[in-house]
Amino acid sequence: MKKLGILCCLLLMGCGIAKNTVSEEKATALKKLIDSKNFNIVSHTAMPMAGIAMQQLVNSNLLGTGNSANSIDLTTNANYFKVSNLGALSVSLPFYGETRSASYSGNLGNIKFEGVPLASSFIFNDSKKPL
Repeated sequence: MKKLGILCCLLLMGCGIAKNTVSEEKATALKKLIDSKNFNIVSHTAMPMAGIAMQQLVNSNLLGTGNSANSIDLTTNANYFKVSNLGALSVSLPFYGETRSASYSGNLGNIKFEGVPLASSFIFNDSKKPL
């Protein structure tokens, strides 16, 4: 449950970074998709908080060419956030950041969740309509 809370915080932080204009048709289609509670999200870029540890990682050249402390290409990493209309979540997301306490459960630092959460909600924010 703690991992799900962390995941929700990460998703909420990444949602308001840039303002894009979207057509009314696309906004309506997105609202219908969210209301159906049956969708799959695949990320192409991770934007971790650029701390000292991330900068040290970049300086060591372990992230690969083209990646920086605040933008990491995920196109070659398997990641997903699947929601089924039965209420089940299937989540596998890479984690790039500092861990304060390590749980040696063998998940290799990824955020993983499979099953039906105790509580979940998906809301289309009508106040952020297209400009």
